[in-house]
Amino acid sequence: MESTEMITINPDWIMWDADKHSKYQARDLIWTLEPEYPIKNIGGKGFIEQMKSYLDNEINGTIKSMGFPEGASSDLVASGGESRLAGWIDLDSQLSRGEDIQEELHVAEIPCEEDQNRNCLCDGWHRIAAAIKHGRSTVPAYVGRKPHH
Repeated sequence: MESTEMITINPDWIMWDADKHSKYQARDLIWTLEPEYPIKNIGGKGFIEQMKSYLDNEINGTIKSMGFPEGASSDLVASGGESRLAGWIDLDSQLSRGEDIQEELHVAEIPCEEDQNRNCLCDGWHRIAAAIKHGRSTVPAYVGRKPHH
């Protein structure tokens, strides 16, 4: 039987990066691990539509700007010193084979300052894009919520 117990996460573990313009900090929220967090809770249809091509655009744009040949493999770009790009390529390949995302996203359930139609995505843009591209409806995530007073 699967446990429904919430696992609380230390806010120091949270990468507060991508949407860092929030008036909140990681320590202001209660963080829990949610292995199957619904993607629709991050953003609506517009966000999901926008993210469908994000990973491919990032991979192809970076391959081109770094001077690698079109369709370069993760091994080739890693040997050229681009481990981050290699990771994106590997992530895309893993999800295309039906594998799970191995690293949790960091999502704060507070409106993003730049886009009030979605919640703050603190870390995990490429992972969420890969999940959306490959038709996933959930992702593993550390989720931060305002404490109830």
